[in-house]
Amino acid sequence: TGQTVDADPKTFTIAHNLGYIPAAMAFAKFPDGYVAMAQTGQRTGDLAYIRRFYLQMDSTNIYLVFYKGGGGNYNVDFKYYIFNSEI
Repeated sequence: TGQTVDADPKTFTIAHNLGYIPAAMAFAKFPDGYVAMAQTGQRTGDLAYIRRFYLQMDSTNIYLVFYKGGGGNYNVDFKYYIFNSEI
């Protein structure tokens, strides 16, 4: 799906409503064509100026948290996969 990252951070919430934390994976295609897999956790410091995104989960949703990396707004395409298996 295509979305606009217009905040820092910008969170996209996807409901799964499984009642447990599932296995999940996400990929994003940035404006320059670079495709990246989601990172986990949240880091700061030298990454403050790099476009990046993180995958977070709970028992009802997955969250894709994008950072602008000190730049302007941008459009991003992402795909996510939720596996019906508990971690």
